[in-house]
Amino acid sequence: MSGMFDKKTEKAQRKQAITEKQAKAKKKSRIITISVIVVFALVLTTALIINSNFIRRTAPVLTIDGINFNTAEFEYFFNVQYQMYMEQLSQSGMEGMGPSRERPFRDQIAWTDPETGIVETWADILYGMTTERLTYLVAFYNTANNYGFKLSEEQLEAVEFEIEMLKFEASLYNRSADSLLQIMYGPSMNVKTFRNVLTFTAIAEYFSEYSRESFNFTNDQLNEFYNEHADEYDVHSYRIILIYAEMPDRIDFIDDEEGYELAVDEAVDEAFELALSIAEEVTTEDEFIAAAINYNEEQYSEPDSTLQRQQGRNIGLETDIAIWLNDPARAYGDVTAIPAGNVNTVVFYISRNDNNYHTLSMNQLLILRERVDPFDFEGFENDPEYIKAVEAADKEATERAEDIYQKFIDAGGTKEALLDLIEEYSDENTPDGYYDNISLFSFRGVDFVAMRVSIELENWLFDENRQVGDIELIKTADHGYHLTMFAGEGDIFAHLIARDRMRTEAHNDWVENLPKGEPKKHFMFILVHM
Repeated sequence: MSGMFDKKTEKAQRKQAITEKQAKAKKKSRIITISVIVVFALVLTTALIINSNFIRRTAPVLTIDGINFNTAEFEYFFNVQYQMYMEQLSQSGMEGMGPSRERPFRDQIAWTDPETGIVETWADILYGMTTERLTYLVAFYNTANNYGFKLSEEQLEAVEFEIEMLKFEASLYNRSADSLLQIMYGPSMNVKTFRNVLTFTAIAEYFSEYSRESFNFTNDQLNEFYNEHADEYDVHSYRIILIYAEMPDRIDFIDDEEGYELAVDEAVDEAFELALSIAEEVTTEDEFIAAAINYNEEQYSEPDSTLQRQQGRNIGLETDIAIWLNDPARAYGDVTAIPAGNVNTVVFYISRNDNNYHTLSMNQLLILRERVDPFDFEGFENDPEYIKAVEAADKEATERAEDIYQKFIDAGGTKEALLDLIEEYSDENTPDGYYDNISLFSFRGVDFVAMRVSIELENWLFDENRQVGDIELIKTADHGYHLTMFAGEGDIFAHLIARDRMRTEAHNDWVENLPKGEPKKHFMFILVHM
């Protein structure tokens, strides 16, 4: 009995175990099914969120000091930052060093820390740049609102003009403005969002500019600052001859390293001895020019081939030549030889300009001579056909200039007559052909640009007897003819430089001391951008 009972019990237990196993399997299957449904629902929801233009234009991805940026807005600033960065690389000759648009930025490694092994992707760098720029724009924007700053009518019109230009460009491609914006700045961009980001940026940047221009200084302060930085901004006029050492051929000393080094030293010494001998022998500019031609007729074929005009900062304040030029005892006619390895320099000192003069302004009608390209001719500048073409272009420009000048005289030879001719004939973009901040040395500041003009114009404008309203037809070798009127004096050039630098320093301090909020990334940022 007991044996049979045991067999029945064992059979029942096996049946019960199978039943329980089936039940567990069904339960696990239900859990897996539910999990799959949940994951699918999450994926679908995420996809809907990511691809929903409504959500991308409303849900914040980033908040900085109370200002929310949605996906469409952030992508606009991201694309602007990317374009700015790529332009900087291009201008530096490093365009190949940037990220590619062909792959996601998060999949492209920008650099790896050799010590820690930490990898930084281009997404990390570009998102960081974008967030930093937005942090500063928000600081300007909030401060502007606190000050009650409003865009002027002209500034508002500039925003609308940019939108109208966008619409016009879109029409050229038979596109809507929204579709063109989406190509340029991301799939959720539209005109409404575009206007919002332009207005936000305009308020921030115009207020920053307004704040910069609010820093003003007395003439005494400008003079003090400039004098402290005179070595940096004064303009040196000097002549140089570069004396090159005739270096030995390395192949002649394959098995003789010591002999090669001795030959290099000998070549360097000989070059410097030649530089010293020139420096000791010349006493005038004419002698210096002759010495340059005698040394290298091809390189120094023109009288001004040796002439240099440079601000101290462009020479390099710590270089031997700058130290020599900046010596207060320096006087016209001083000559020196400066050793620099295999390239030695002979320097003839002419003058130092402290920029303590007024910039000038003019109105002009430029009558351009048609440019003839020597590379279009087999013999270049020496080709008889090139010479004929230049003469023909010069004759045509001369006839046009004389015709226009006669019309000017017939109309009374007045300022009004000149302005009428400028309006009729000029192709230049400046209103009334007006140019200011004309100087003896070009300088690009933040607030102003000073420019040199052709030497023929420069000599006429800077004549000490020049009077406002003087008008002259001036021929220049570079351009053609200039019907020019002297319009007057501007600020002292040294003051313009000092004010620009002082404002930059004061504005930078102001910017750094502005309260800046900590950027806060929202779930949408991680969802869409990471």
